[in-house]
Amino acid sequence: MKKFGKILAVMTAVVMTAGVLTSCVIKNTNPAVRVGDTDMPADEFAYYVYIQKSQSLQEAGVSTSDESAAKAYWNEKTDGKKNIDIAVDKAVDEAAKLLVRYNKALEMGVEFTADDESQLASQIESMKQQAGGEAAYQNQLKSLGTTPTAFESLYKKNMIVNKLMDKLAEDGTIAVTDDEVKDYIKNNYIKAEHILFLTQDSNTGEAFDDETIAQKKQTAEDTLTKIKNGANFEELMNELSEDTGLASYPDGYEFTKGQMVPQFEEAAFALGENEVSGIVETSYGYHIIKRLPFEITDEKINEYKDDAKQACQSEKFDKLTDEWKTQTEVKSFKSILKTFKK
Repeated sequence: MKKFGKILAVMTAVVMTAGVLTSCVIKNTNPAVRVGDTDMPADEFAYYVYIQKSQSLQEAGVSTSDESAAKAYWNEKTDGKKNIDIAVDKAVDEAAKLLVRYNKALEMGVEFTADDESQLASQIESMKQQAGGEAAYQNQLKSLGTTPTAFESLYKKNMIVNKLMDKLAEDGTIAVTDDEVKDYIKNNYIKAEHILFLTQDSNTGEAFDDETIAQKKQTAEDTLTKIKNGANFEELMNELSEDTGLASYPDGYEFTKGQMVPQFEEAAFALGENEVSGIVETSYGYHIIKRLPFEITDEKINEYKDDAKQACQSEKFDKLTDEWKTQTEVKSFKSILKTFKK
């Protein structure tokens, strides 16, 4: 469990931060997705829909708390297909992936032991305490569109899949060499610094008024002009940036994909070393990003090796999952999926 606890950590984090989307509680236990002889009921599938909808809105730069903007986005089309249909289809893919892995785990003799049952109960109780009690915990699951029983069942499936991943790592099936880890760090980590002009309150997350936001954008544009005319980026950053993390990371951030908001990540990875971006807008505000050289040292390898190893193993596990998926039947139920597209 230690190697691959990240999946369960993500599930826990989603519950603790639930509530940014409006969801109807799905109490329907009819299957939404079926892989082989194993079903994922609609009330469990609701979790995957919530995740995909949140990610889709974030990638599009749409606030998850702005219901009218979200509704408009879902009705828009990308490549001829409604965005809500795309999000639900992605949820089907993710749910099917879990069931493919779950079935393989059972096939390979992975068991859910009494100790696992105890760990599950302990984790659920911990989430309840973090949420502020039973009622608050149930309200958070309600925001996800699911129920305590469904979420616990889904969590259990993920625990079993984690045990399968551990088993495959230990028997060498998805073993990773030191060279693979070094190559992963070299190819997937970058370093960048930025000048941030906030368009929301850093404490509450509440957006500033339109006039203030317009002023922030103008200041960002003026700052970018200064940089293009030869002004020192670091001096302007220390003088103007409203990034609350600047004091902790004065020399810039080192990160890989999936760790920054999508717009920031995309812009940073698109830059060459020492290149400065244009104005990049995210939910936080307006950024001017400068990509810095990322030096691969023994110290850096040691710092990131555990995460890089896990990422490499996950990539290999994904490939195995794709192979397993071709060997089984995956079915989704349109009548159930329609309830998630309203």
